Amino acid sequence: MKNLITKEFAKIIILSAIYSTIINVILLALVKGPSGAPVDFGPFVYSAVVGATVLGVVLAGATYVLIGKFNKNLLSNWTVISLIVLILSFIPDVLLPYSSAAEDQGSTPFIILMLMIMHVVPAWIVIVKFNKYTKTQG
Repeated sequence: MKNLITKEFAKIIILSAIYSTIINVILLALVKGPSGAPVDFGPFVYSAVVGATVLGVVLAGATYVLIGKFNKNLLSNWTVISLIVLILSFIPDVLLPYSSAAEDQGSTPFIILMLMIMHVVPAWIVIVKFNKYTKTQG
């Protein structure tokens, strides 16, 4: 495997972060009002969505590079680890109604579903883009 830390890969990370952020912000804009979520509901504010989306994509890029550095079968291992991390990322959303401030937060099944979808969007983009990059690297 060639050096994975390239300008091309950095561009892929940046574009993945931009695409993911745009889609998640659009999703939030479409559902924020109809969801009935309080205006200050932490996970449903724009800054939290943008920050978490960008951070998630950057951490995915770092993870990809680490897996590639220590593993010969990057494509399949990266995909499996990404899917496992995606599933684990749902845990805080699923546990949201059971948090101590659940009544004040206004968490509903719809809000939880939307938060989970906002995890799937960047995961899907990153998995597709990084796997395509891996195939071009030979």
